Amino acid sequence: RKQDAELYDIVGLEALNIKIDLLEHWLEPDAILTGGAAEPILAFRTKKEDLATNEDRVEMAKAISPLVHLRATGVAWCTADTGGCNGGQGVEKTRCGDCDNAVIDESRRGVWQGIYAQQVELRHLTDIGPGGIERVERDIKRCEAVLKCLGASKEDLDNVAT
Repeated sequence: RKQDAELYDIVGLEALNIKIDLLEHWLEPDAILTGGAAEPILAFRTKKEDLATNEDRVEMAKAISPLVHLRATGVAWCTADTGGCNGGQGVEKTRCGDCDNAVIDESRRGVWQGIYAQQVELRHLTDIGPGGIERVERDIKRCEAVLKCLGASKEDLDNVAT
């Protein structure tokens, strides 16, 4: 078969541009982030010490993008570069909520709201057994934690729960 090298270059460049845009957004002082891998980013943003100087956040994002492994899980951005992560896949999408390799920004809020609404609905089922109930409650707690970090109020969560 003949493969189109130019197409690979176009896709690769677009993937790099998405990564740079995402990193640049995360470096914005008011970008809301949560997840285990968000902590180092938030700490870095608040440092007042002089570091290697870049012209702006875009240049900094370009400079660090080769050093950062990122992939989308649908519910978060995964920074795990050693494999073995199953987060955001299959039926356990909430796993990314408390994963040390996850970064969840406000672009994922609607996804987490949808998962939360589904879990609240599942909470009312009477035929899922003790294991099912335990899992639903665990997933609800994960969703609540993520949504609160992304700015959802108790009232927002209560509105979904009713």
